[in-house]
Amino acid sequence: MMYMVQQVNKLGKSDWYMAWYQDDEVLMNSSSGGAFTAIAEVVLQDNGVVFGATFDEKTWDVYHKPVTCIEELNDIRGSKYYQSQAFLAYADCKKYLDAGIEVLFSGTACQVAALKNYLGKSYDNLITVDVLCHGVTSKSVVKKYATAEERKAKQPIKSIAFRQKGLIPWRNGCGASMLLNYTDGTQKVITDGIDSFFLAFSGNLILRPSCYECHFTGTDRISDFTLSDYWGVDDTCASEYNLEKGISVLVVNTDKARDLLNRVSKDFIYGPIDPMERAVPCNLAFTKPPPRNEKKASFFAEYQSTDYDRLIHKLYRPYLIKRCVKQGVKMVVGPKGVAMIKSTFKKLTGGG
Repeated sequence: MMYMVQQVNKLGKSDWYMAWYQDDEVLMNSSSGGAFTAIAEVVLQDNGVVFGATFDEKTWDVYHKPVTCIEELNDIRGSKYYQSQAFLAYADCKKYLDAGIEVLFSGTACQVAALKNYLGKSYDNLITVDVLCHGVTSKSVVKKYATAEERKAKQPIKSIAFRQKGLIPWRNGCGASMLLNYTDGTQKVITDGIDSFFLAFSGNLILRPSCYECHFTGTDRISDFTLSDYWGVDDTCASEYNLEKGISVLVVNTDKARDLLNRVSKDFIYGPIDPMERAVPCNLAFTKPPPRNEKKASFFAEYQSTDYDRLIHKLYRPYLIKRCVKQGVKMVVGPKGVAMIKSTFKKLTGGG
């Protein structure tokens, strides 16, 4: 059985939840609300294996690896914004499955589809999680960016935490805050709107070509679970604590997933939501692929010969200034303040 594009699961009604783990350590080491950890813990406690993406500090490769105990989960938590060599793990995944061991595989939807194609048949002991994806860039782009940062710091970078919590509140865009760890022990804090990597990434300038034609967007999902940030949520339905630390959208697509959800830790809290109210409108990948940036060809024409920062600022100086101002206002006044500013602007310009 081949899981080609036209055979993305049409699973009927999925169950949509907002969710978070009531543990500070788990939340701070998770991209959003800790839903992946809650699911993975169930599998590991039942002597299963969990596959997820990890970062190799020596080679700068991102690849999928298996973990067999809860203590190793931190290796595969968090977001990696460039392409994982997931295919290297497919054979190991099959070995565990054929041995009757429960396997949880976490990745982007296209990686889940590739795994299913590789396996060639369904396995009752396979549980899949797709993490909603904006798109991915390549290792070469990340290294080009890192080289520019190393030149400024006069110090090699040891590792990059692409989504570092604790720098700014989650609801204000901590999903786009980054930490550069240098070999001498120093660190540099990066926030969206003022950094050349996130400007290019969020602006769809440096994504892989296939991402602009992604066949796995939409609300029909290929995995048992789908996870994303609950962007757009506010204090009308979530506590200030959770808005600071992170909240997940948890989409339960299969009966297999529903059964596992009944076994999660009592510290994992989830409640039903209307997906069309916030979850879908605030996450582009639930509706369509990212649009191709019109400056992409210009960027890659000069990519090899020009300093990364200089090239980004050359292409996007007006946009960069506008984005910095917008992000600064958002951080100061919060979502309600932004809504009030937008409403006032519409009235002043005759827009409503």
